[in-house]
Amino acid sequence: SELTIWSVFETVLGSKRDQGGALVMEPLIADAWETAADGSYTDFTIRKGILFQHGWGELTAEDVALSYNSANTSISPETIHDTGGDLAIVLDEATVLDTYTVRLPWKVFAGNSLPQYASDYWEGISIFSKKAFDELGDEEMRGTPIGSGPFLLTDYVQNKSVTLEAQD
Repeated sequence: SELTIWSVFETVLGSKRDQGGALVMEPLIADAWETAADGSYTDFTIRKGILFQHGWGELTAEDVALSYNSANTSISPETIHDTGGDLAIVLDEATVLDTYTVRLPWKVFAGNSLPQYASDYWEGISIFSKKAFDELGDEEMRGTPIGSGPFLLTDYVQNKSVTLEAQD
């Protein structure tokens, strides 16, 4: 049987196991991607029409770049993201190529780079709204989950409970 992971937030890629058990990356926020032959970068084409929760607009390459850069301790030293230190070792600053294309420039690219840093398989970076971040600020965004996934966080009590509501 196939396991599907759904959340409040989504990553650039999804993952699944093929019939032989091998891990396969699949479209999620990005509907296409290409890694340079020398492993120096991966360009992701963002699927058009993905909407953020709470009316924060369409997800674009700017949202992906901000999400990666704000998690990366070499770009944002004050980050509290649990993957930030790992990103600093393997990734330079993400750049927007156009509205729906973002480039992740790798310092080090390996066979596990996409599953580990771009998918829901390992510690992929959840994508959040740049528009919301710009308007609400860093502190309020830490307690205001605004994702693009099929679940909306309706209540959270630390060390006690999380309540999610399914959405279309």
